[in-house]
Amino acid sequence: MRISLLNTLKASLLGGVLLLAAGCTPEQINMATQTIGVITNPNATAGVSASTPVQATVGGKYSGLIMVLNCPADQNKYGNFNDWGYWNGASGTWCNQPAKAGHWVYVAPNWYVWQNVR
Repeated sequence: MRISLLNTLKASLLGGVLLLAAGCTPEQINMATQTIGVITNPNATAGVSASTPVQATVGGKYSGLIMVLNCPADQNKYGNFNDWGYWNGASGTWCNQPAKAGHWVYVAPNWYVWQNVR
């Protein structure tokens, strides 16, 4: 499992570099890499991209998107929408993917992790 995750991350990084070299915007890179499940914004300074559903900010309650995790299996447990709140990221993974602490919102099929709350 660890090798598979490492290969996925390598492919994501390589894909992002290739897309950047092709002149794609960060939003386009995020959209392209979302299919593998990991999108990160380590500086959490970007605003909401055009591909982020309006519901993911919970009416502007959250800002500073940290990451998006694709996790369609969670729809069975959390429904189409869930404002989970703060999670400390103690396990470091969610849906077998690297995960970070933050304010978590589920808008099927993705988790949106935010840095700031109003």
